[in-house]
Amino acid sequence: MIKFKGFIVFGVMVMVMMMDGVLCAAPRPKTPGTDVRVNLETNTLSVAFQGRVLTVAVLQTAEYDNPVIDISGWHPDGEYRVASSETAPVIFIDLFETLPGFKTAVLPVDMGWVTHVRLGHHRDRLRIALDGENLDLPRAEAVRRNDGLVITLNTKTPGTPPKMTAIPVIPAIDQAAPVEKDPVRMKTQARSTSHMIRQSLDDRVDPVTTPDSRLFQDAMVLFDNRQWAMARNKVQQIIHRYPETPYAKKARFLLPDILQEMYANDPAAHYRELTQSFQDVLNRYPESPYRGGALLGLARLHRNMGNHAEALAYYKLARNSSPDSDTLIAGLAMLDMAKIYQTTDRMNQALLLLENLLEATDIQEIRDQTLLEIARIRYEQKFFNESLNLLNQLVSRDRANYFRYPDVSLYTGNNYFQLGRYDRAGKHLLHHYNSVPTKRGKDMILARVGDAFLQAGREKDAARYFQWVVNRYPDTEGAALGWLRLAEQMEKKSDNPLSM
Repeated sequence: MIKFKGFIVFGVMVMVMMMDGVLCAAPRPKTPGTDVRVNLETNTLSVAFQGRVLTVAVLQTAEYDNPVIDISGWHPDGEYRVASSETAPVIFIDLFETLPGFKTAVLPVDMGWVTHVRLGHHRDRLRIALDGENLDLPRAEAVRRNDGLVITLNTKTPGTPPKMTAIPVIPAIDQAAPVEKDPVRMKTQARSTSHMIRQSLDDRVDPVTTPDSRLFQDAMVLFDNRQWAMARNKVQQIIHRYPETPYAKKARFLLPDILQEMYANDPAAHYRELTQSFQDVLNRYPESPYRGGALLGLARLHRNMGNHAEALAYYKLARNSSPDSDTLIAGLAMLDMAKIYQTTDRMNQALLLLENLLEATDIQEIRDQTLLEIARIRYEQKFFNESLNLLNQLVSRDRANYFRYPDVSLYTGNNYFQLGRYDRAGKHLLHHYNSVPTKRGKDMILARVGDAFLQAGREKDAARYFQWVVNRYPDTEGAALGWLRLAEQMEKKSDNPLSM
C-alpha cells in the first residue's frame, strides 16, 4: 500500500510538472532582440545582443594618418577575418558570430581615408565595413586585445590587406539563461600574468632592421595572435640562422612560453620537452635579466603537474631573481606560493605570506590579486563579512575589477548566500556563470543560483534554473540537486491543491 501510494504521488508530480512545462521541456525565455545604436558624438557603433554589448569606436590619433578602429566586447579568441573588396574602396572586418538579424547601421566619420563605417548582419557573422574615398587602400593590421581587436590603417604603406588566418573560436557563453549586461565597459589594462617571458621581451623595437630582428618581430606578432606553431617556427629560424645574436637569446627565452601554450591541453605528454626548454635557457644565460620570467614559468609548470615541492623551490628562486623585492615577478611568485599553501591546507601560512606581500608591494595589479586571495581564504575560514568587505574594497577601487577577475562575482555571491542575502547572491552567481563559459563545476554554480532564488521566495525563477541545470548538465552533481529541488517543489504543490 505504501509503495502504491508513493507511485500515485510520483504520478501526480509528473502530471503537474508536465502541466507547468517543467519536465517536458526547458522553458523558452524570450529571445532578446539585437539593439543597434549610432552615437555621432563619440563616433561609436554599438550592438547589444544576448546580454553582451559589442562596440566599434572610431578614434583619431596623432600616430596614424587614418583612424584606429577599436572593437570591444567580443570573444577574446573569436574567429575573425580582414579582407577588402576587389571592385570598391571598402575594407571588411568580419567577426564570426551568429546572432539575431538587424538593419545595417552607418556612422559617417570623414577621418583620413575613411568616410563611413557600416555595421551589418550576415548569417554567420558581423561585418564592419570601412568605406574609403578612393581605391588606394591603406594597409589594415589587426591586433588582439583582451576583449576585442584594434585595427590600424596606414596610408604610408598602401596595399590590399591580406586575408588573415582563421583562429578557432572559443565555446560560446550559454545563451539560454538570462545574461547580465555589464554596467560599465570592461577595460582590462592589467598585464597578462601567464606570459612573463613574453612581457619582459617587450623591448623588441630595434631602430636597425636586420633579418633576425624582423623574424623576432614576426614571432611576437604571431605569439600575440595565438598562432603558436608559426611562432615556434620563427624563433627556431632565428636560433638556427643567427645563433649568436641578441635576438637569438630573446628567441630562446620566448620558446618555452610558446611550447607551454602549444601543449596546454596535455602538458604531461610533453613534460620532458617543456622542462628541457626552460632548463636549457636558464643554463645558457645564468645572468640574464629574463631569468626571472623563465624561473616563474618553470615553477608554474611544476605546479600544474602537481609537483608542489619542486614548484615552491623554483618560485623562491624566481622571487629572489631580482634585488627589488617588489617586482612583478616576485609578487606573482608569492601569489602562486600562497595558492600552493592553500591547496595543501596550510591556510595560515598562505595568509601570512599574502599579508606580507600586501605590505611590500606598490604594484596595483599585485595588490588587487592579493586582496582577492585573502578574500578567498577568509571565505573558506567562514569569515563571510570580512571576505565580502575585501571584495567590496577591490571593486570600489576599480569597478572593472568585477569583470577582470571572475572569482570576484563568484565569492561575492557565495558570501551573500552564506549571509542569507539570497537575492544578491543569485545576481552575482548568475553573472559569474555567464562570464566564465568553460569553467568546471558550472552545474553546481547554476544549481546554487536556483537555491538562492528559492530561498528568496522566487519559486518560479528557481524552478527555471533547476530545469536548466538538469537539461544542460545531465549526470552531474548539479543535475541531481536540480532534480531533487524540482521534486520538492512539486511535492509541495501536491500537498497544497490551492497553489496548483
